[in-house]
Amino acid sequence: MRRRAHELLAVFGAKAPGTPVFVPGGVTGALDHGMIERGLRILDELSYFIENQYLADAFLLADT
Repeated sequence: MRRRAHELLAVFGAKAPGTPVFVPGGVTGALDHGMIERGLRILDELSYFIENQYLADAFLLADT
């Protein structure tokens, strides 16, 4: 999932960990429909992972 998160940054032209492409209010480059769709697909995948696996593990660790 970490790699997928880095791929999400790469969709918009950024390299992790330095992300100068993101600025308050948006991004520094022009976006097209394909970039937005790819980014949303990756974001959906990451959100699903966080909600269904990561948080459960984090709560389990917090209880120990």
